[in-house]
Amino acid sequence: MKEIWIQKNNFIGASTGQIHCPFETRDGNKVGRIVPYIYRDLELREKPVSARLQITALGIYEPWINGKQVGSRYFAPGWTDYRKLVYVQTLDVTAYLNCGHNRFGAVLGDGWFAGNLSLCRKTTYGDRQPELAMVLKLHYADGTEETVGSDESFRFLESNVRYADFYMGQWTDHNYPGPEKCFAAGGPAGFPVRLGQGTDGALLPDYEMAVREERRMQTVSIRQMGDSLVLDFGQNFVGIPELVLRAKRHTAVTAWYGEMLNPDGSVYTANLRGAASVDRFVCAGEGEECFRPSLTFHGFRYMQLRLSGAELIRIEGIVLTSILPKRGEFVCDNPMVNQLYSNIIWGMRGNFVDLPTDCPQRDERLGWCGDTQVFCPTAMYNLDCRNFYKKYLRNVRDTINEDGAPYDLAPYIYGLGYGTAAWADAIVVIPYQHYRFYGDKSVIYENLEAMEGWVEYQNRTSRDYIRPDEGYGDWLSVRLNETPRDMLGTAYFAYTAQLLSELCGEIGETEKEQYYKSLSQKVKDAFHRHYVQEDGFIQSDSQCAYLLAIGFSLVDGALADRVAHRLVESIHKDDDHLTCGFVGISLLLPVLSKIGRNDLAYKILLQDTYPSWGYSIKNGATTIWERWNSYTKEHGFGDVAMNSFNHYSLGSCGQWFSEYMCGIQPTKPGFAGVRIAPQPDPQLRIRRACASYQTEKGTVRSSWQANEDGFCFVVGMPDGLSGVFSYGGREYPLKNGQNTFTFGKECGPK
Repeated sequence: MKEIWIQKNNFIGASTGQIHCPFETRDGNKVGRIVPYIYRDLELREKPVSARLQITALGIYEPWINGKQVGSRYFAPGWTDYRKLVYVQTLDVTAYLNCGHNRFGAVLGDGWFAGNLSLCRKTTYGDRQPELAMVLKLHYADGTEETVGSDESFRFLESNVRYADFYMGQWTDHNYPGPEKCFAAGGPAGFPVRLGQGTDGALLPDYEMAVREERRMQTVSIRQMGDSLVLDFGQNFVGIPELVLRAKRHTAVTAWYGEMLNPDGSVYTANLRGAASVDRFVCAGEGEECFRPSLTFHGFRYMQLRLSGAELIRIEGIVLTSILPKRGEFVCDNPMVNQLYSNIIWGMRGNFVDLPTDCPQRDERLGWCGDTQVFCPTAMYNLDCRNFYKKYLRNVRDTINEDGAPYDLAPYIYGLGYGTAAWADAIVVIPYQHYRFYGDKSVIYENLEAMEGWVEYQNRTSRDYIRPDEGYGDWLSVRLNETPRDMLGTAYFAYTAQLLSELCGEIGETEKEQYYKSLSQKVKDAFHRHYVQEDGFIQSDSQCAYLLAIGFSLVDGALADRVAHRLVESIHKDDDHLTCGFVGISLLLPVLSKIGRNDLAYKILLQDTYPSWGYSIKNGATTIWERWNSYTKEHGFGDVAMNSFNHYSLGSCGQWFSEYMCGIQPTKPGFAGVRIAPQPDPQLRIRRACASYQTEKGTVRSSWQANEDGFCFVVGMPDGLSGVFSYGGREYPLKNGQNTFTFGKECGPK
């Protein structure tokens, strides 16, 4: 572990003036603080041979030295429960310092710590202003060292950012000096800082899962509408604009953002609820002026811009996300399925902003555990999420109450519940999937106590192993509350006990392995007695109920066959359309493949009438929607109280593309061994598909193509990786390099 130099007494703040936001904030919360520049002047006798800056904040910061921003990170140090944990970043700043006069410091924004935050608005972590802490360590050629830590010798200036908030937006006024001038050596003199309270929580080295600019978006159309422009970037994404304006002094340009358009062509903002999501840019009248609101972010495809006489010279959209290495890819010959895959990736990109959020645009943007756990296999098939999820799991552990129950979301905010089925279960499901994909036993050790605490909490609070009728159920299913909540909770109880048993076995805890295996079996037996009839009928007759029973292996043998038959019947009753919500949808396609009904899996996948993935795509979706009916042609927009158009949970089907359609499956933790078991479309509605996954040994690639006589499969295997190819009930060893298999229509090898 890296040494942490920052101490509690290094936290300082700035008492800038409060200011009224110049635009409507919907909930009336119009008061904000002027963003400060906090700095220290430093005289150096010579240029150091090495200089490192450790920095963190209760809030968000941008470091600057001698008029230049250090690095390209947004929203550091990230979101945690600041009362329990704050991450510290260490930066090499040698190149930024000079012999003689220097000035170093940071822009300090409210961020998650002191800004508006869901139900609690600005008081989640107490009614406090943001604080900054930094320590600069200098090493000289003669071997001497110098350390400068933040204290009362630092000073501050009011910035040109007059207001900045994640939900409300940012107000930047170029008639006030910018950071290039204020952080320049010999820049203007400021005012004394105040000592901060700091945190009693841990200060830990950063996971370095930084939010950065990932790409830039160009507009696909700009349309005049009254006194404003409506800009379309062609893709729903998360980020900020960068625009260049030319205008007279004090000209104010206002921008607001949305994911859809109203019938009259204006930007649709009703679903943002209490979030204003408005930026204001005030010009200094000094030629071309560039604005980039870097202390906020928006979820949008469309931007409406009231220029008030200003000239728009240039505009781009900056895509912001936690930059994670790419692991997998997928493509097929069906344009709608390719668009669905794109929607899944863009939804993940937009909601992986420091932590996995549910949505990125309205007054929520929270790390809901249920959304995260159902989607994590899809994420792991496509991105290297090992540190991203380890960081998130630390946030989850910090929410656990004294009874062992995790909170519904992480980091903690006031006003929600503990121990909710399918949400609290994230503390077991995510470590299990993490170990499956990455083979890193540390994730088991780090979370073992929390996993055991949650399973034992379920054991204590169940009656005859049946969970209580509470929670969210199969959230946002087509028919609300169709699946009994006690049934769903009991299924997850059995499932997480089984997963915990397997993880205990992986680290040699054999007694615990057997104990949790036995407990899981007791819960399965209770599930069978309480909900399942011998003819396979399960109470409620919902798709989700049958999916839970099969997907979590709660039934077996002939009974499992009868339950599978009931599942198929329930799907046929809905004209071969899905009806499940967040929980059931993650199991739907894998379970259909598991029971040998790929024909039905592909049919559901390719539907384009309501409810389906294809229906949203037919109506212009470029990300996954929160609801199956977020928008319908018949009824227009869904309930604005909860209607996100970038909500990745229902995109958990992405796992099936890699794991079943193309069949890339780990046989050992961390993909130390693989099984390639592709399951093509038996009706040939999709005739070609290809997926890849980058293992530690190299990239595995699986592709298939239908021809007149049957199927041709090509598997690429990297050196040093062992695997088998499985098709038609038989397995074939795979050699390193390219492997080609051809099968006739009746599954026989040719």
